[in-house]
Amino acid sequence: MINSHTKLRYQRLPAQQSIRVFEAAARHLNFTLAAEELAMTQSGISKQIKALESFLNTSLFIRKGQKIYLTDMGRLFYDRCVEALDCLQHAVDEIRSNRTIAITGSTNIRMSLADPSHGTTTQ
Repeated sequence: MINSHTKLRYQRLPAQQSIRVFEAAARHLNFTLAAEELAMTQSGISKQIKALESFLNTSLFIRKGQKIYLTDMGRLFYDRCVEALDCLQHAVDEIRSNRTIAITGSTNIRMSLADPSHGTTTQ
């Protein structure tokens, strides 16, 4: 059972899209390459990063002309984002690789599992 407090646990997290945008921009150290990877505009990447920096109340990148670098907080956030995204990807991979479930038992049980309305009686 999922606890109802989980709704509150994740309220303080940035949007998942902004995390994906940040990860790509930080990995490439280039907003244009991140935009190409994510099928976005460079302007869209820049706006997402600025909104994320505002949300976190810290600068994640140092901008020097056409070049960008991660700040110390940017490096920390990048490392944690990669860990979290890797964990999510691992969970998805596990679930996808275990999709086939063998069902054994009587025909009635199999039919009930395939069609929950089968075998129900009304009184």
